[in-house]
Formats: sequence, structure tokens, C-alpha cells
Amino acid sequence: MTMLKKICMGLSVLLLASACTDDYVEWATPQSNSETAKTVGFIISPVEAIDLAADSLEYIQIFVPQIQAEEGSTVLYDVTVTKEDGTAPVLISADKNGYVSKDDVQEIVTSYYGKRPVPRTLNLDVAALVTKNGQTVRKQVAPITLQVTPVAPFISSGYYLVGDMVGWDGEGAVKNPFIHSLADVYDDPVFSIVFTTTADNQYWKIIPQENVDAGNIWLDGVVGVEVDGDDSAEGRLINVDAKAGKIPTEGTYRMTINMMDYTYTITAVPSIYFVTGSPNSWTSDNISAFLPNSDGTQEFTTYWTGAWDLKAWGSDDVGNWDKAIGSAIDGDGSPSGSLVTSNAQAFQSPEAGFYTLSVDFKALTYQWIRLDNQSPSTYNQISLSGDLNGWGDTDMTQVGTSHNWYIHDVAITGSSIKFKANHDWAVNWGAGLNIADQAFGSGTQDGPNITIEEGTYDVYFCDITGKFLFIKK
Repeated sequence: MTMLKKICMGLSVLLLASACTDDYVEWATPQSNSETAKTVGFIISPVEAIDLAADSLEYIQIFVPQIQAEEGSTVLYDVTVTKEDGTAPVLISADKNGYVSKDDVQEIVTSYYGKRPVPRTLNLDVAALVTKNGQTVRKQVAPITLQVTPVAPFISSGYYLVGDMVGWDGEGAVKNPFIHSLADVYDDPVFSIVFTTTADNQYWKIIPQENVDAGNIWLDGVVGVEVDGDDSAEGRLINVDAKAGKIPTEGTYRMTINMMDYTYTITAVPSIYFVTGSPNSWTSDNISAFLPNSDGTQEFTTYWTGAWDLKAWGSDDVGNWDKAIGSAIDGDGSPSGSLVTSNAQAFQSPEAGFYTLSVDFKALTYQWIRLDNQSPSTYNQISLSGDLNGWGDTDMTQVGTSHNWYIHDVAITGSSIKFKANHDWAVNWGAGLNIADQAFGSGTQDGPNITIEEGTYDVYFCDITGKFLFIKK
């Protein structure tokens, strides 16, 4: 059987119905070579239900043929597979006993219907190919219908974290759900959660939705690791006799689980995030940071086009599109919603205009806030001014025309600094805080000086809101 002729099919194959001829089908005698079979006929019969998940064989029988042909003939079968509605035909080959590749069946049914392991309907048109002395006779019988259940592991509709950091009871679990996209879990089996540990050596397990719904989180199906206390940052998950994993060091982490292959990864969550999209022409260059707020959210204010505006990167993932943060639906322009870290798509403002995009990167939620003033002041230049330059001007670079500015690797000396527009003190921003205590804030017109210790910094500033961020190198 050539792999080129087959697409795939999958898993538990159940022959629901079989349309058979009542008698052998008679074919006309071929006009060439009188030794070729003059009378050939066949019927096909159903097979027993096949559980491909439990069957380790490479090939499966999808029909039982009974063939009448002259001695010395060879017989193969062409099987045209279509969806339940008769569309998307795929041709595969079966051997003389009606066997086909199990992998091919899996591939076909999942390409038609997805990976969810529920019965799916396939239509089969079977044709016998009888060859003798170089001559081939071909004849089809009435279609048969198969119910096919593709192979896939169990994936719950939702998962919850329990452990030392959030509690080990049901009440703690329901407060800590893993985030998932809107897709079918068998098309997108990736779930994620951000959590904070305040001590070392914190243990964890994962609870499926079914246990929460039943009111007993410790029913069968709890997900964990094979070895109790495994502190690996990535590894395999099990849901039978699962043990607790361990976070060795306090901090904020994102746990991502892929329930199609039952694996997990745990990574430290960055505190700094960057924008890529319409403000910087979708590159990893000249990107500007989201500016933090004291409530834990981060924001970016600019003019948004309302069409595929942006994705976000954590500070450790800049330039890696596989680790971008975005929406589950490409071009989502909802006023608020959830974000995903797997297969992230571009999202956008509800319409074109000046908005503040506010994001909670721990909860992976966002909100668009339209500015009352749709004609904010523009400036030719924003500068840092202070002890570092004798209160002169150290110019920042604007990100496109987005009202957001940055400067990298600036050496700051002295103890005071402010932001200044157009090399003039007529418009300036100060905040009266110490960067050593809080690296971000909101500057106001003629506000007091910002206190800063000597060092090398990356600095980000928005001239619409006066918000800023200093990152010490």
C-alpha cells in the first residue's frame, strides 16, 4: 500500500453498516486475452468493532471481502473515503483481506473532524481490482458506512492548580483555574496558569474539571508527576497514582500543560513585557515596554489602527514568535477579553483611535480604554534631563509615531532626573519617587524630581500619560 495514496484514519474503527450485493456481481468478459478471468464477483461483510487505542497492530481490517475469481488471479482493493456529507474524497489501498494502515485511518478521520475521540462517520466506496496475466478487471459495490473514533488521550474541559501555594482543597482549586483558548481542547490541548510562591519547596498537583464538578477533587483522574517531589522545570504528567511536583524556589511562575502528550513546563514569569505590532512594524527592533501600574496591570497608550494591532513578548522571549502572547482568534477586536500563550494571534482595538491597552499578564486578561482626548499633544523630542547631563538633554527615541519613547544603556550619574519635551522646560514631567524603591510611576507637569541611583538603565516613557519605567542593567 503506497503512503502517497493514503491520507490517514484513525483509532477505534466500528463498522456500523455494510451495503452488500445479494449475489456475486458479474462483469463482462475482457476483450483482450481470453485467459483473463471471465466471471468475477464479490461481496463485502462488516467487521467487529475495532478499538485502535488498545490495538498495537499496524494494520486493521475495515471490511471482510468474499471474492469469486479464477485461480491464479491477484486481488487488491481501492477504497475511496469521504466525509459523512460525501465530500473530501481520499483514495487508500486495502490488501486482499480488507486491511489498511491504522495510521492512515487515524490521519483521515482527524483531518476531517479533529482529534476529539468521539465516533465519526466515514463513507467508503470499495472497488475490487482483479488481475490475471497482466489484465485487470475493476468493479465497485455499494458504499458502506464506518463509525470511526480517533485515538487520543483523555483531555478534560478544564484544569485547576492545588498545592502549598494556593491550598489543597476544592475551594482553593476553583480559585486557580488554568487558562485556555476558545478552541476545542483536542485542537488546542494547551492550558496555562500563573502563580506565586512565597516560600521554597512548594508542592503541587492538578485537578480536572470532572472532579471539581463532582464535589470531590481527589477522585480518580488527578494529574501529577511519577516521582513525589520532582522539581524538574519540565517533564511528563500522569493521571493514575499521580504524585506531587515541587517548585524549589519562591517566585512567580507560569505552568503550561499540553494534555495531548501529557507534558508540562514551568518558567519564571517576567515582570517586563514589550509591544510588537503596528507601533513598530511587527519587528523585534525598536520595541517599547508596557508601563506598569501599582495594581499589577501594565498598559500601553498610543494610536491603534483597529486592524491586527499587536502581540506581546515577555522580556525573555523577545523575537520568539512561538512564545508571543496574543488572542485565541486572529484579529480579535473585543473591548476586553483573555489572552493566550500558545498559538497566539494578533488582536486589535475595537476601532481606530487613541486607546490605553491595559493588560494583566498574570491573569492574561486585557481591556481597551478609549481616550477622551483623541488629539493629544505631539512633541518633536523627549529628553532625560538631570545630574547625568548638567540638566541638559539626553534625547530618547520615539517608537514610530506612537507617543512612546525609549533609550537603552544610558549611564546615569547623580541623584535627580526628569523628562523634558522639545529641549525646553515649558513641558516637563517629574514624579517625586525613588527608582530604587519603585522603578515605574506617573510623571506630572512640573512635578518634583525623580531620585535615582547611579547605574546603566533602559528607560521607557509615554508622553500622553506621563508614565515611565526604568530598568537597571
